[in-house]
Amino acid sequence: NLNSAATPTDAAPCDNDVAGEEHNYYTWTSSSATQDYTIWVRWQVPQDFGAWAAADAVQAYGWRTGTSEAVKISLYDTAGTADATDASVASTNIAWTLNDVDDAPAGTYTQGSYITFKIQMEVSTANNDAKVGEIILSYLRRN
Repeated sequence: NLNSAATPTDAAPCDNDVAGEEHNYYTWTSSSATQDYTIWVRWQVPQDFGAWAAADAVQAYGWRTGTSEAVKISLYDTAGTADATDASVASTNIAWTLNDVDDAPAGTYTQGSYITFKIQMEVSTANNDAKVGEIILSYLRRN
């Protein structure tokens, strides 16, 4: 979903009814209570990858309608080992929040290989939403 505004426009395709808040995101809305949706995303580690940034290395935006909804992200390194499990990235109701998925990943991250994100959106109340936005990866390039 690119826009949850009641009247989306071409000038603001990613609005979320909040001034200054524009995000590309996926939305999970359930017509009945207690339904989850899982998205798997792979990211290729760049050839110039040297190390993760010292803090806030992997972050993501999340949004939820109420406290019964959740957006959780797990990070698997290039060896397939879980480096972060079920990090909650939607911590405020009806607002985008940026939270750490993994502040300082310690797993194996081989240039040219793929890391995997498991994004789980949980909706416990009918017609409520869980949204995941951008995933931000901060790394240092090798010399």
